[in-house]
Amino acid sequence: MGGQGGVKIPSDFCCPEYIADMIARIKNNWNQNQKVDGKTVMSFVIHRNGLIDDIRVAESSRNALLDLAAQRALINTKALAPLPAGYTPQRLPIELEFVYTR
Repeated sequence: MGGQGGVKIPSDFCCPEYIADMIARIKNNWNQNQKVDGKTVMSFVIHRNGLIDDIRVAESSRNALLDLAAQRALINTKALAPLPAGYTPQRLPIELEFVYTR
């Protein structure tokens, strides 16, 4: 997200439109205007019903404010659309980059 952010998903995930929607929803809750450069990678799980949990910093920006802003974006998003029927596992693990630029 932001700048050149990326997302890491399981290779068997079927539905790129779901990921685009996920990013849009999270971005709506993300305050990327931190007036400092950095990148935080967050790890989280989306359950079949769309609830987000197991939120943690996978790669710190080494700036607590940036890490906290990324964590808050996920906490405030709370839930996404249910996982697509084409993806049969009960959980979808995600790693998402939050890129901050001045």
